[in-house]
Amino acid sequence: MKKEDVEVNLAGETLTIKGEKKEDKEVKEDDYYRRERSYGSFLRSVGLPCEVKSDEIKA
Repeated sequence: MKKEDVEVNLAGETLTIKGEKKEDKEVKEDDYYRRERSYGSFLRSVGLPCEVKSDEIKA
């Protein structure tokens, strides 16, 4: 997963992480060829127990 595919936001006391997974795998051998694709989006919100100093957050 690439950094560009993930978004992190803080709104008040709620931290939200969302993104999209894009994976394309290709295998070529002498006797076969295989290609797998996996796609999907995700979103998770977490309530923080106290107010956060948003200017000191690092990801």
